[in-house]
Amino acid sequence: MDKGLWSATVTLDARNELGSEQHPSVKRQTINHGAFDACYSLNSDTMPGGRIYTVDLRESGIRTNPLIGGIVRAWRDFQAHQSTG
Repeated sequence: MDKGLWSATVTLDARNELGSEQHPSVKRQTINHGAFDACYSLNSDTMPGGRIYTVDLRESGIRTNPLIGGIVRAWRDFQAHQSTG
């Protein structure tokens, strides 16, 4: 991230190790304080919030799947940055 690269993590969050915004775990706090640009959970029971998003793998569109949308936005931002400097 410090070098302008998009940094994301994906989790199964099988044991609810992210907690919630109201009762955040150390992992959630670390993510929300900038360790990653985003965290994508494949568990629909994960409580989204901050930089944490839930992903439904049945959704494949840029607008309906936050992981795909994040990748596409990061790539477009990278291309824009490359063309300006």
